[in-house]
Amino acid sequence: MSVKMTPFKHLKAGMLAISIAVSGAFFTAPGNEAQAADTLTFGNMGEPASLDPHFISGVWESRIVGNMFLGLTTEAADGSIIPGAAESWTVSDDGLVYTFTLRDHTWSDGKPVTANDFYYAFQRILAPETASGYSYLLYTIKNAQKVNTGKAGPEALGVKVIDDKTLEVSLEGPAPYFVAQLVHYTAYPIPSHKVKELGKEWAKNKGAVSNGAYTLEEWTPNARIRLIKNPKFYDA
Repeated sequence: MSVKMTPFKHLKAGMLAISIAVSGAFFTAPGNEAQAADTLTFGNMGEPASLDPHFISGVWESRIVGNMFLGLTTEAADGSIIPGAAESWTVSDDGLVYTFTLRDHTWSDGKPVTANDFYYAFQRILAPETASGYSYLLYTIKNAQKVNTGKAGPEALGVKVIDDKTLEVSLEGPAPYFVAQLVHYTAYPIPSHKVKELGKEWAKNKGAVSNGAYTLEEWTPNARIRLIKNPKFYDA
């Protein structure tokens, strides 16, 4: 059976609570008809290795994480690139420096999302010890490859925090596709306060926080992942 599904991030936040069944079958629990009216349940094909954007590599992971996090840019329903966590940006005349102004929004635990969360995320995914499988996708950024291969320290990375709401990113060369590239989960922000508190466990169950339309309520390994509306989402 072929089923075409609208990506969750294009659905109006608050209309759905999302239950993700990893058994591969579409189902509604018996006697749960009231819940079924506002819950979308679908087979996810496989068990996620993680819900940490830096440690995923499959569609079955990205379709979950993509509903939990909001990058600097995101996609409209027609696939066009629109502002996400950044409400606006400017590009230098030579096409090498992008300056993003973040919108006022918070993590699902109420902590403000700041430029430092993106700075921290870029440095973390490119750190050689992180060994993120898709870190090379960010080699568009100045010195990213050198940092990722241990040929330069993290301070050499072309990402700078101007203030809490302003992030500056310098590129290796002009790349008009860069704002589209930021839609990918490798460019999502990471809640540095949670990583420092919980380490690699930050993305599991109640410890997880997100800045997207949905947040994690339950992860029962090899059984079910349930996302619910994030009441702190800026467009909730």
